[in-house]
Amino acid sequence: MPRPVYVKTEVAAERAVTDILIRKQPVVAIKCLGCNVGEKGGRITLVSVGCWDGHVYVFDVKKCPAIVYAGGLLRLLQAAQFLKVFHNCTPDCTTLMKQFGVRVNHFYDTQIAHAVIMERNGLPARRLSLRQICDSYKQSAPAVPPELERLVCEDVNVWARRPVTHAMLDLAAASVRPLVPGLFVNTDR
Repeated sequence: MPRPVYVKTEVAAERAVTDILIRKQPVVAIKCLGCNVGEKGGRITLVSVGCWDGHVYVFDVKKCPAIVYAGGLLRLLQAAQFLKVFHNCTPDCTTLMKQFGVRVNHFYDTQIAHAVIMERNGLPARRLSLRQICDSYKQSAPAVPPELERLVCEDVNVWARRPVTHAMLDLAAASVRPLVPGLFVNTDR
């Protein structure tokens, strides 16, 4: 698996977004990480974008907020020709709108798709974590290094810490890798 690309400048963001937009497969996975994402006052600090071929870009919008507008991340999030795959998109989309005024266009939520599949099979719909849905569809779930798992549990502001460590980048990448093509293909039937 290729190492995630850490994008922390406006110029690097422009290159990364262009690279993503010219790919053959117009489907990307998105995960927003930060402090209390989805809650009142929540802040996004990192945006992970996973591509169909396994490449992942992690945009540091805390270090350089200009990445969203001048860096082109907004263009990707609002591109109607690109499908954005989320797992539980509501917190991410709500915080993107409140923090940056960004309305995500053309998205797919694996959690909602799984709930629809359950209902069609006569089962009650229920929310599943990314790990649970990965297990349901026999996809590899994100592995969390024990020290980072402890840190995430103890400190709700872990994603606001700088510098961003390799373990943090790996976890940010792992939060989008199972979404495309794996979970998207399995739930989009």
